[in-house]
Amino acid sequence: MKDMREEDANFTILYILQQIPDMRNEEQLRQVATLFKAKKYMSQITDLETIVKICRRAYVESYHKNQVIFYKGQKGDYFYIVLSGLVGGCNEDEAQEGDFKQPFLFTLGPDQGFGEMAIVSNSQRMCTVKAIENTDLIVIPKEVYLQYYGVSSAANPGKASPTNTKSTERELNFQ
Repeated sequence: MKDMREEDANFTILYILQQIPDMRNEEQLRQVATLFKAKKYMSQITDLETIVKICRRAYVESYHKNQVIFYKGQKGDYFYIVLSGLVGGCNEDEAQEGDFKQPFLFTLGPDQGFGEMAIVSNSQRMCTVKAIENTDLIVIPKEVYLQYYGVSSAANPGKASPTNTKSTERELNFQ
């Protein structure tokens, strides 16, 4: 069972990040940044001001059970963090809304991230990802991910900088 404080934190994050970015005030951004800082997906970013900058551009998307988040072959413009729910990936090119016909390649739950491989390698999505249950995702645009997660796209498109040469979810502490 989830800790009540974690549920309250997730509700606060969801409430604030569902607002139009220009409508969020500095106090709200700092509140979300403080909550983010306690989460493992922000473990490598220790500066609160940097997290506030990420929160300024991040937003929440909600998906119903069996809804496709992105398809294999699509351009990778966003990094996703599961706030609540469960997602799974499969190798189907044109997965339909509804149940996948094949087993999932992976499943990810709260506080786990996905989508960075297409961002750092500047390539297409390698699999189709869909919500296994009703799911809320924190969405971080590509340019924000590249700027604040230590990856330089301008100097070396698709390559991690010397300060952060690892690019999978597990290596970035998102699992």
